[in-house]
Parts: sequence; structure tokens; C-alpha cells
Amino acid sequence: MQPETRKCLSEAEIGAYLEGRLSSDGKESFEGHLVECKICRREFAAITRVIVRKDDFAEEAPAHLIKNAINLFPEKNSVVDVIVNLIKDSIKVLYCSQDINIFTPTPVPALRGEKGPRPEMVILKKSFEDIDVELDIEKAAGSLCNIRVAVDDIRKKTLMNTVRVELLSEERELASDLLEDGEAVLEDVGLGSYTIKIHKKGKILGEIALKIK
Repeated sequence: MQPETRKCLSEAEIGAYLEGRLSSDGKESFEGHLVECKICRREFAAITRVIVRKDDFAEEAPAHLIKNAINLFPEKNSVVDVIVNLIKDSIKVLYCSQDINIFTPTPVPALRGEKGPRPEMVILKKSFEDIDVELDIEKAAGSLCNIRVAVDDIRKKTLMNTVRVELLSEERELASDLLEDGEAVLEDVGLGSYTIKIHKKGKILGEIALKIK
């Protein structure tokens, strides 16, 4: 008797898998079906492409699959600029808006062959009308991270030390610092949704919506 063929994956199952909500058996079944089913592999690739912004898939995803992926994660469409996931000693970018560039520094080899956890970092860069902003997000202890905010004046007319960086959660100010030598450091930022606001004398120069999971 032939084993019953598993039905194609639903969008809800794909979403649960990407967010780590499947049981170990469910995850095994999901991955097994993905290996066997080309249709589901293409849909999974489309959704992953939207969330992780990988551009190296062998096949171009059809437009309707990209639309399905955006509908599956509506909060990522224009509401949140960046979503990062803190995993052990590393950081994974789950989603990034198209106008933000992502860089991952190559880890420095351990000295004398020493092995041990090394905090990992992602670098995000976004340009606004008057400034370029760089966020260096580095894994700290536990479920915390440190965020270095570097600001560069595109027209080279603004004194960067007069610019203030604020970290807000639900419109509540958690930290506020003037730039020093063009940068500020937000330390021990935990899980949650934030807005990083950059302004000068009441004028907003740029905002980045960040979610840390």
C-alpha cells in the first residue's frame, strides 16, 4: 500500500515554520514535504525572499507568490523597516525594507585557536533627504543588543554634534543622546518594537522602525 501523499503546505504552516511555532514532528514533516514538492519549494522561496531579502534564488518567484508572502506578513509592509531575531550569539535579519542595505561583517578568527561565543553584528544603512544613517546592531548578553547609530550629513552643512538620537517604544522615550563625533550608542536594548528617531531642534531628519524578536 502506497503511503498517503502529504497535501501542499498552507500559508499558515509556512508562517508558523518561519516563526518557529511548529513542533519538532511538525517541523520534520514540513521539511520532508519541502524536499519532495517543487511547488511548495517555490512558494517557500518566495516568502523567504520577501522576509530575508535574499537575491540568490535559482528561480525567479512568480509575482502572485510575492504578493502572497506580503499578505502573509502584513505588518512588514511599510509599518516596520527592520525585523531582527536574536539567536544565541548571533543576529538574523528576518525582514528589511527595500531602501535599507544590509551588511554582515566577517568574524575575526579566534586567537591561538581559542574557541568560544563571539557576538555577531549586522550593519544596516539607510539614506534620508539630508542624512545617511548607519545602524550597527551587535548581540549583547542574554536577549539584549547594543545599537550604534552613526549619522553623516549628505550636504556636509549640518553640525552632527547638534543632532539628537532618540529610542522610543510606543511613543515613550527610552533613551536620548546627542551625537558625539557623529554617533551615539544605545546599550542593552531588549526584545520589542522601537522607533529610532533622529532630529535637530525639533526637525525630524529620519526615523527607522525596528522590531527585535
